[in-house]
Amino acid sequence: MGYAAMTPFINRTVIDVTPASITVHHAPLPWPGRRRFLTRDVKALHVEVKKIYAKPLYDECWIAVERSNGRNSTLLKGLDMPALQMSGIAAAMSDYLGVPVYSGQR
Repeated sequence: MGYAAMTPFINRTVIDVTPASITVHHAPLPWPGRRRFLTRDVKALHVEVKKIYAKPLYDECWIAVERSNGRNSTLLKGLDMPALQMSGIAAAMSDYLGVPVYSGQR
């Protein structure tokens, strides 16, 4: 079995939120997508939901960080979880960091 085929079954996405930073990484196997944002640069969090019109119909959800320079950067995307659960993660991070969270659909 190939490395790329094994990682979805073995890896977990880890989100560390500290007073200094938000870090997302995948473990135990190394995988691209590690992100780190300094909390002083986080102005708000955005939960985006996009309807994917394929068979079967599904929602693609992600959390974006609005940075102090006005740019948005993706924090989490494509996790196998419903929008409500993704919103709960964003709400917990927003409470801890003291920043607003916004929800939207595309």
